[in-house]
Amino acid sequence: MKAQSERYWKQREEEERQRLASNASRRLEEASQEAFATEIWKCENLLRLFKGETTNIPTAETKSSILAAPAVRTVENVGLTKIVSKKNKEADEFLAGVGKKKNAAGAKKAQPKATQKPKGFVLSMDVMQNLGDLGVSLPVNEEAVKTTVEQLKEKLEYFKENQERVTQEVLLSWMKLI
Repeated sequence: MKAQSERYWKQREEEERQRLASNASRRLEEASQEAFATEIWKCENLLRLFKGETTNIPTAETKSSILAAPAVRTVENVGLTKIVSKKNKEADEFLAGVGKKKNAAGAKKAQPKATQKPKGFVLSMDVMQNLGDLGVSLPVNEEAVKTTVEQLKEKLEYFKENQERVTQEVLLSWMKLI
């Protein structure tokens, strides 16, 4: 009985050591990956997007179709007939004066409003999310794109300059923990 118990505990300790060793090697591998890899990738993709190398930003033709208000539907009453019952006729005679005022007010409301061209800059949610992740201000119009591109270039330069140093720091900190 005692021999079984000792074997059990030795086996258990060996499994625990193997588990810790595999966790340590996995963490070391994760720590040795280059720092700022996703940030650099996001910066490069956003720069390509704002320079027009990709087609994710709407062009002038698609902007007008995206931003344009839908066409107002008009209903013509030509050929429509009203079936009048005795009940409706009596109600019309009783409320004859009131009905004209409603129709006059209703006619004013039914006039289509002039469509205004929206003022704004359209960005997809992914682009806005990536800009927010990088700490870059969102462009609100086409003139602000230049400042956004400059901020992205500064961030990209910072990430590339400090990539090796930060990777080494993370690796050393993990080595101390192991």
